[in-house]
Amino acid sequence: MSLYSLLRNYSKPTIKQIELSLDGNLCRCTGYRSILDMAISLSDEYNHDLNDNINDTNNNTSIYGNGCGNYQCKWFASTPIRNVASIGGNIMTGSPISDLVPIWQSLNAKLNLLNIKTNEIRNISIRDLYIGYRKLNILPTEILLNVIIPNIVTDNNIYCKAFKQSKRKEDDIAIVNSCMTIKLNNNNIIEDCSISFGGMSFMVIYLNYLNEYLIGKNFIENYNLILENSIKLLNEKLNLNENTPGGQSLYRMTLSQKEESIQSEYHYLPKIDKYEFGQYIQDLKLKSNIIDLNLVKELNTIGKNHVDIYGKKSVEGKSQYLDDIPHLENELQAYPIFTTQPYAKIIEIDESKALEMEGVKYFVNYKDVPNNNIGIVIPNEEEVFKSSESTSCGQLIGLILANTLNQAREASKKVIIKYQPFENSKPILNIDDAINSNSFFNDQYRHLQSSNISFSEFKEMIKNTKIENEYEYIEGDCYIGGQEHFYLETQSCLVIPESNNFIEKSGWTIYSSTQSISTTQQLVSKALNLSMNQIQVKTPQKIGGGFGGKETRASVLACACAIGALKSQQTVRLWNVIFNRTIKL
Repeated sequence: MSLYSLLRNYSKPTIKQIELSLDGNLCRCTGYRSILDMAISLSDEYNHDLNDNINDTNNNTSIYGNGCGNYQCKWFASTPIRNVASIGGNIMTGSPISDLVPIWQSLNAKLNLLNIKTNEIRNISIRDLYIGYRKLNILPTEILLNVIIPNIVTDNNIYCKAFKQSKRKEDDIAIVNSCMTIKLNNNNIIEDCSISFGGMSFMVIYLNYLNEYLIGKNFIENYNLILENSIKLLNEKLNLNENTPGGQSLYRMTLSQKEESIQSEYHYLPKIDKYEFGQYIQDLKLKSNIIDLNLVKELNTIGKNHVDIYGKKSVEGKSQYLDDIPHLENELQAYPIFTTQPYAKIIEIDESKALEMEGVKYFVNYKDVPNNNIGIVIPNEEEVFKSSESTSCGQLIGLILANTLNQAREASKKVIIKYQPFENSKPILNIDDAINSNSFFNDQYRHLQSSNISFSEFKEMIKNTKIENEYEYIEGDCYIGGQEHFYLETQSCLVIPESNNFIEKSGWTIYSSTQSISTTQQLVSKALNLSMNQIQVKTPQKIGGGFGGKETRASVLACACAIGALKSQQTVRLWNVIFNRTIKL
């Protein structure tokens, strides 16, 4: 989508534009290098291998002017967000880690709020706007009209600097951010001071106590003492406990107290834009296969390309997936049986004919669960094996365990399940169906509303006002269809019970093609009434695609096979090949 948007705006993008367009969200499974290598074909600039041997000249530039340049804007949010975000929206959302609110608080920006019912304008300081977590000191009928920011550039005695610490350079929220503004007289006495912090409380906080302490102090002569006492005050007032939301409490406190000296002649602008992590790093090149970041320290691993330890095995076809684990002695093959009615009561399950077939050993269902048939994914709702009713097609009813996969597959066709459709069993497939059927979760009511004023009321209120022509109205319905995970390796697992376990003599071993081994461990522990330290869950070297679809679904199937292994006291395998695309989807 990012590349599509880029091509809509620039039919012949430059390499730099391609690089900057990919600073938004990407799935961790996808991999960035392959996307960058593909994207380069869209540009006319990069068309010869000799370009790899050309080094950029030093293009660092000192920027002078009486206003903020836009060269730093690229470090705020990502391209998709910057295309739709606004200063007003950033202020009114009330985020405690806003990039801009600490700056406006430090500069004591004023807000004009328009009451669209009375048409009155109220002026308040942004320091008085926030009263709680995402709670604002405004009326339901007030909207932000404009922001008034003091001009400090013309006063050479005012110094202002903003700080932001993130985990990465692009498209990241702040861990801690701050802005500090100080005004000195000709004798270096602090006449005025304002310091604001984000990420240190449930809202952006303005430090009155620290400002009061600093006013009247000689900034030059008493610098060390001022710094020491200021850090003590910060440590006392911004003392985060271990259970602080967001975590990293000690790290955040350390960041807030970090000494930063300003040694720039032009105090209202950063001197350069390329100083990161104590090293000068060249911009990322869209080269194929090789990334040369020219790091200063040879032993520094940051920024260096490293070969995936399983990469060579993958391209050579030697990666081991779950189905590549050799057949074990005394192993049974499982085949699942799913519901075929979307909304019905399960009257009877007759597995007698299936158990008479050659090689078939066991039928496993909810009656074989020793402890709790309720899973942990959807508490008190989702069963491992369906027991009394089917709410959709494709829910697990039971497993056939046999000597071979073909025997288990054929036996599954002999299991007879009788259903009784519920009255008024018209399926509810979307929100409109649910509303028309009056189907609501009364005990889990949530109401999302952007304003206390309806759309029609708002249009009427601003009629004949000065902001009437500043709005465009778009009305309609938007429907987004569901998506199915489609990966090469479907759900599979191998469960070795304690009685058969040659790997862990005093416990269970479960191999699962899962993205969440802890969920699998918890679910099996709950169903079998075993402590978690008796269950070891492993993944093979590779799982053939995940995308989030193997976080919970794989755990339910592994739990079902574990129940089968407990009943049979034999190793149970659920093969990947069982789940053809029809069953999988």
